[in-house]
Amino acid sequence: MRSTNRLLVSLVVVSILGLLTIVQFALTRQSQKSAALAVATKQVAQRDEASSVIAAKQALIQGEESAVPAADQVELVKVFDGGSAYSITFNQARFQGIAIAENQFMVDVPKDLAKMPIVQTGRYLSIPGTTPTKADISADQALDTLIGKELVRYDINKHPQTYTVVRADVKDDPQKVFIRYEGVPHLAWFIKLTNWRVYIDAYSGENLASYDEIQN
Repeated sequence: MRSTNRLLVSLVVVSILGLLTIVQFALTRQSQKSAALAVATKQVAQRDEASSVIAAKQALIQGEESAVPAADQVELVKVFDGGSAYSITFNQARFQGIAIAENQFMVDVPKDLAKMPIVQTGRYLSIPGTTPTKADISADQALDTLIGKELVRYDINKHPQTYTVVRADVKDDPQKVFIRYEGVPHLAWFIKLTNWRVYIDAYSGENLASYDEIQN
């Protein structure tokens, strides 16, 4: 009888030890899988916001057409986290304190280091150092030339619709900017209206460009 009991106890102990071995093996395998997954995840998503901004600037510098000459020639506007990539927007850096209008750069930077950034929009406007920065007409004179003028927009059927500029629609004081005009930098006064962006020649008072913000 005692021999039988001892045999049963031995079988139970062996079974327990075997079960513990199986459990330990399973836990070890799970731990190895978790470690491997952590390494794979780290390898796939290594770019953070700061490194993505640097990568975006490098993409602009290395562009084949109208490349940005140096990283300090652009100013960061915003970074949007799109999940798998960052969408990064820059303005061209100011020239002697004057902003360059209508000249933003947009770059998509994948978080996966194996994928290259893609420049979506932007063309650097080269401004010679001798370019004059003094306007011949004042901000008030530029505004006066615009008040009462008609701007034309086209509806969905391409029918022209006219809008007469009134002073009440002026949102901010005119700002002196450079704009690309006929392929070269041109000094202008930027005037923000309720639904329009208008650029007045800083020398002649001519309307260089008008953008309807409802359509654009």
